[in-house]
Amino acid sequence: MDECPHTVTTMPTARQPGRPFDPPAELL
Repeated sequence: MDECPHTVTTMPTARQPGRPFDPPAELL
């Protein structure tokens, strides 16, 4: 789920198949 391109650039971990809901959860 790519809501914003900034999330992927700031958090490359989001692209990892291990925790796709880790970076977005930390942002909140």
